Amino acid sequence: MVKENKKTVLRTIRLSKELDELLQNDANSKRISVGAMLSNILTKYSEWDRYAEKFAMISLRQETIRAILEATDDDALIIKAREREFLMFWFKRTDLESYIRYIELLCNYGNFARFELKTDGRTYVITLLHDMGQKWSLFLRYVMEEGIMTSVGTMPRFEVNRGSLIIKIAMP
Repeated sequence: MVKENKKTVLRTIRLSKELDELLQNDANSKRISVGAMLSNILTKYSEWDRYAEKFAMISLRQETIRAILEATDDDALIIKAREREFLMFWFKRTDLESYIRYIELLCNYGNFARFELKTDGRTYVITLLHDMGQKWSLFLRYVMEEGIMTSVGTMPRFEVNRGSLIIKIAMP
């Protein structure tokens, strides 16, 4: 998914001294300007936070999710996904490109995994890399399978590993 250059506008905002210092310190540690950091924060809000809030999503530490998964039977990991609702709400359509963008957002902002996308013109290959173990890979597989089937109507192929999930989707 290639980001296009968009026109920008100049905004002036008033911040408390404490908030400005916090932003300065965080921006310095990331080796970016405060303006770039604010742009990243606002982009995350526009692409993720405002929708996540409407769907009552929660954030949990990886250790918490890992403990829940380890205490769960593999069969219980199979869930009915609601991705079709998300896609319609976020993108106003349910097609393969919007689903891939949705996975990318889950990874970038929901911290589900590190996202990589490659294509050979006939197949999309999505690699999700994580440090959450085999059950997280299984969970992701079930979520992605259900979501892709109900949203796009295509059955993907999967390679499930301890630290990764590879999803292969034939292009329509």
